[in-house]
Amino acid sequence: MNIDHNLWKIIQNGNSEKSLGKDSKGGIIILPLVSFEEHVAVQTEKKARTLLLQSLPEESKKMRKTMLKQAFSEFSVSEEEGLHKGYDRFQKILSQLNQMHAKPDNDDVNIKFLRALPPS
Repeated sequence: MNIDHNLWKIIQNGNSEKSLGKDSKGGIIILPLVSFEEHVAVQTEKKARTLLLQSLPEESKKMRKTMLKQAFSEFSVSEEEGLHKGYDRFQKILSQLNQMHAKPDNDDVNIKFLRALPPS
């Protein structure tokens, strides 16, 4: 994506999505908005990661795909980790599986995440 396209996406979608986090005492805080430069940096990092994965030898790709599938199947969220961090970690696994063209079905993803949550 070029910079103009990224800027247009922010203009269309707005830059007002609020991200939640936790402070050092465990209280919920609203994180600051993402700047255009930060958005471009994230997109560049994703592109670099994809290119790196594509350049791996075939055996490494198979091993990586197997490790990601195992991480997906063994995924769970602890009470200490919390919902937000657990969800972020789950999304990272799914993103990497998608880059390896091995993303599970949406139904499997939803069921897996719900079953991975700690009991209430």
